[in-house]
Amino acid sequence: MVMLPLFVVALGMLVVSWWREPRRLRNGALLVLAVLFGLLAGALEAPDPVDEIFIAAILVG
Repeated sequence: MVMLPLFVVALGMLVVSWWREPRRLRNGALLVLAVLFGLLAGALEAPDPVDEIFIAAILVG
């Protein structure tokens, strides 16, 4: 359960950077990094199905 808070922090940083400078997300690099970090979090620990649903809900919107 250590990686889930880190994922939430990374997602928060993504939102703050988009809010301050929306042009940086044109190439989608930060969004791709957030998705990859979420996949890494799922690979490093075997999360409960509830955690997977929570992460998917965050990624979808």
